[in-house]
Amino acid sequence: MVVGITSNTSDQANSLVEALLLNPRASIRQISSQLNLKYNYVRRLLRKLFSRKHLVPVLALSSSIFGREAAIIRIKSSNPSSIEKISDLALHCNRVISYVEISNGREAMVIVVGESKQKTIKLIELIRSIVNDVVEISAEYGILPRGTLVLVKNTCSKCNYSSTCGNNSKFTFPVNNRNHYSSL
Repeated sequence: MVVGITSNTSDQANSLVEALLLNPRASIRQISSQLNLKYNYVRRLLRKLFSRKHLVPVLALSSSIFGREAAIIRIKSSNPSSIEKISDLALHCNRVISYVEISNGREAMVIVVGESKQKTIKLIELIRSIVNDVVEISAEYGILPRGTLVLVKNTCSKCNYSSTCGNNSKFTFPVNNRNHYSSL
């Protein structure tokens, strides 16, 4: 269910999302006729979903481009604010596939990807340097399945992990500037 939209509108929003999942390239006119809704209503509903970030257009690339070497990292810290620093990296780094905070913010699990095991280890070292009070860190290595898609979160294609802000400054996620989407 799409949060923040009335019940009737929510059902229509869910139908709209289902129609987009079936055909992401469909025009508003096609979707409106398929759902038996007015063109302007579908257009307004799409704008509402985009502005509330319930629907976000993203670019995803194959793991063959980013590399298939992956690691699941578990980090424990005595200070929850240290773990929160990793979330910023997770939101903006193309090499971080997933991030989860657990144990009341004292632990984090991060799934990262790299072209080689050495580059994956370099990213793990960067994550380790971000967290001040590391109690324990463990990593399990593996390979992503072929065809796995990795979300592109910033425009830095040649990120060398040297910092968390210098390389990850231009985000590809849309910014709500009155219906304009752009990089920051």
